Amino acid sequence: TAGADNDLWFTANNGNRVGRISTEGAVTEFELPNSASHPRGITAGPDGNIWFAEYYGKRIGRINTETSS
Repeated sequence: TAGADNDLWFTANNGNRVGRISTEGAVTEFELPNSASHPRGITAGPDGNIWFAEYYGKRIGRINTETSS
């Protein structure tokens, strides 16, 4: 999904990570605290944050795009 920061955001289901691809092509991955979360589904919210579902974690996660550098 495209974020308010103009980067592309994705989930790595088997890696328990959420990732970002910058407009310059740099990839950054953020490991989730729950090692068995299996993130799926991702969207940019109207608040500028990135929201995703933890399939096995049974939670909703949020990444603040302003502080995730």
